[in-house]
Amino acid sequence: TWELYERGFDIDLLMYEGLIGTIFFSLLIAFVHRLAPILVPLYSLALGFFLGGVTLYAESKFRGMPMQAIGVTITTFFVMLFLYKSKIVKVTERFKSVLIVAVTIIMTIYAISWSLHLFGIETTPFSILDNTSYLAIGFNIIASGVAAFTLLLDFDFIERKKNHVPKYMEWVATWGLLVTLVWVYVEALRIIKKVIVN
Repeated sequence: TWELYERGFDIDLLMYEGLIGTIFFSLLIAFVHRLAPILVPLYSLALGFFLGGVTLYAESKFRGMPMQAIGVTITTFFVMLFLYKSKIVKVTERFKSVLIVAVTIIMTIYAISWSLHLFGIETTPFSILDNTSYLAIGFNIIASGVAAFTLLLDFDFIERKKNHVPKYMEWVATWGLLVTLVWVYVEALRIIKKVIVN
């Protein structure tokens, strides 16, 4: 995406096609695990187009911000891996239930916010997510915390399924980990942007 941009291509269409492809392939992977070895590389390609565009936009507005977000994402990954492997945080059934509820609530809020924004409805309680208020920053910090702890669910999934499931489930696990890492990265971008603007 960056290479195409530097050659003068308009990457907006590519970015939106990447977003649609990412959602489409994610839904297929979620319901048709057997096709994961084919679908996950396609998902990754679509994700690259979308994320490349988002990162490029962020870099053009706030120089150096994407690298900071990447640093936060990598650090978060290794901190959560350490917490998981050292058993400091144990993934119990109750932990999973609480985290799944939290993820569902956050994703529902985002979905409502994006839907309203799509239809040009801006003056709602959900529009606060797009501004730089302390409440909006607080929401993003909570969302990034939930995203970080979701990595523990990915690690637990990999640990439980290892040597007990068909080979294609490795691709499903990879997809799950990618989705979570991208969520952490996007939340990091949003927080850094709002702090800078504030």
